[in-house]
Amino acid sequence: MATKSIVINDFTGAIGTLGEKRDVTGSGRFLKGLEVFKDISYVTNAKIPSKVSSTTVVNLPHFMEDGSPWTANRYVYDEGGNIYGVSNTDTFTLLRTVAASTGEGLKVFNNYLYYAGGITFGRYGKLDASPTFSDDFLKTTLGIAPATDAFDKDPGSSASYNGTGNTYTTPLAITEIATTRQDFTPTKEPIRAVQIKVVAKGTGNWTVTVHDANNAVVGTSVITNASLIVGRNLFEFSPGLRIIRGNEYHFHVTSTVADGTVDVGTAADFNTCEFLIFFQILIDTDWHMMTYIEDTLIIANERYLATWNEAVYDPNAITFEAGYETRSLANFEEFIVAGAVKGNSPQTAEASRIFYWDGLAPSYNNWTEVTVGAVQALHNTRNNLIGVYGNRGNVFVGAEPFQNVVSEIPKLTESKVIEVYPGAIAEHEGRTLVGYGAYTDDTTGVELGVYEFGSQSSKKTDAFSFPYVISTGHTQATNLKISMVKVVGDDIYIGWRDGTSYGVDKVSNASQYQSTGLWESLIFDNGNGEDEKLPFDIRLTFETLTTGQTIIPKYKLDRGSWVLGAVVDGTGAGSGATEIKLPIYYRAREVEMGFNFTSSSNSRLKVTALTFKYDDLKEEDD
Repeated sequence: MATKSIVINDFTGAIGTLGEKRDVTGSGRFLKGLEVFKDISYVTNAKIPSKVSSTTVVNLPHFMEDGSPWTANRYVYDEGGNIYGVSNTDTFTLLRTVAASTGEGLKVFNNYLYYAGGITFGRYGKLDASPTFSDDFLKTTLGIAPATDAFDKDPGSSASYNGTGNTYTTPLAITEIATTRQDFTPTKEPIRAVQIKVVAKGTGNWTVTVHDANNAVVGTSVITNASLIVGRNLFEFSPGLRIIRGNEYHFHVTSTVADGTVDVGTAADFNTCEFLIFFQILIDTDWHMMTYIEDTLIIANERYLATWNEAVYDPNAITFEAGYETRSLANFEEFIVAGAVKGNSPQTAEASRIFYWDGLAPSYNNWTEVTVGAVQALHNTRNNLIGVYGNRGNVFVGAEPFQNVVSEIPKLTESKVIEVYPGAIAEHEGRTLVGYGAYTDDTTGVELGVYEFGSQSSKKTDAFSFPYVISTGHTQATNLKISMVKVVGDDIYIGWRDGTSYGVDKVSNASQYQSTGLWESLIFDNGNGEDEKLPFDIRLTFETLTTGQTIIPKYKLDRGSWVLGAVVDGTGAGSGATEIKLPIYYRAREVEMGFNFTSSSNSRLKVTALTFKYDDLKEEDD
């Protein structure tokens, strides 16, 4: 009988995601609550997130922004449209609830906090003075008569006669002749409203109908007679009318009683009426991610990128192919990078592309077809693009070719899916943090929390780890979501939902250590899963445990259940121990080994090695 040993004393390979039996050196099948990048000589418990939002946050946090250098405050935007101020001592205060908002986007830019609703674009500032909120600030900055309009005038489609004394009488029905229509060519979209000047409102209800060049109805808007005024009236369309910019359109006005009149340049010719076309600030979509390049704020606006330079707003500055919807934005080298999905969701996406724009060209500079699954979240890491793609939690670095660095999130059951929020990716100490997840139909397999990809240094292989379990301690609860990951300085902020509770957690240098966790090895079969082996024992070595710390060795044979060994702790009989052995002595074809730990004393434990001894039983083959 020949005894053989396997010694694992380098845990920096973290979680192996390429294979359950063979992967990068030092990798295991799963780990939780452990810090593998601290030192190659040991594995230790990670810092634990603690809830800092108290009961103030009442909905799912989507984004967090730091107000520096203008203020020491930070800001959180949640799914209920709530904006919270966060002091430098982590005191949360509700500042604003934005109507018709689900927290679509947030960014600090040039002394203002910008926030997006479904179709509105607001700001809070100036941050270094006495900031005030304007939920639709473009209506007063760029709006054209009346000043309360919540839309901007389309500069390419207006005419003004300012009262000529000539009128056009509203007909009962539409007729397609030149004098009963007003032609226009929109340069922005969607169209949110048409404004015309009423001379006499008569007694009927008025309707404005927009047609395309083929006289097909694009949309209608009705104002009742009681709501009409003598003067300029705004006929609004909700939702905004989707049109093709640069194409020819026209609109008609009709009344249920043909006794109203409109101001026109030529008597009885509606094609000479005074009118304004207003476009919608934002297209109603799930996400209006934001970033900036030099002095221009970039806003994801469905199939467009919108721009704002504090003087000019363009909702359609850059146009992507029809059907694509921007889900994520990142800065990469000299480019704004937009990850776009074609379809209703990343799960059902027909296609996905990454578009590159340098902020100067009149259209995007380049694009890459995403062949590895729909893009869910993008980020710049170490001057390279990293992203989560598809519906299995896959992580890829670069683009064309895409380098798969995480084949899928561990423990996700076959045929199940997982999504990631676009605001749940960030960089910390040269490693990428990803919060899994936005949605999963796997409630018993995959564990949700903040995972980490990277290495201790450029000399070590990048690895995938699971250090941060949210403050509730849950990883598989019903309605558990990890919605936001934001790094401010050395601090990590995590937004989450757990059942009916919501919160923001923080991890800092002063945070306590995780109180529970585990490490589990890859499956060992000695290169042959058909032949039996005789495992003798596993032995764990560690630094002397302190009060409140325990380590439990464990093993699993032939993919059965875990068998736990005796508990060694820092008190009583275990006091002073630096190793523990767990006998096995059962034949098996496959063996897994590992340990669980607890640390209730807020102290760091250090496991230095795991040794596995076995007989390969080769002599039985002779």
